[in-house]
Amino acid sequence: MTEDPKMPKQRLGCHLLGCDWEFASEGETLVWSCRRCGREGGRRAYPTPGEARQYAATLNRGRAKPSTGLLTARSGTVLARRPRDRR
Repeated sequence: MTEDPKMPKQRLGCHLLGCDWEFASEGETLVWSCRRCGREGGRRAYPTPGEARQYAATLNRGRAKPSTGLLTARSGTVLARRPRDRR
């Protein structure tokens, strides 16, 4: 797989934890990109600019911090694999 030379290199934090997506609206289009490495995530068109703004605000408000999400997922895995006391 070859990398696109126009795309910024993915930073180590993004490689390990995943990109930290930030959502914005440009008219009727919802756009997202990574806060750390600047990589463009994508675009999606909505019928009105208001809907695009609403989705951007909701997605930015509801996103978990990557390190917290990863820590929570890992601790859940560890707890699930821990042997139970047998009495």
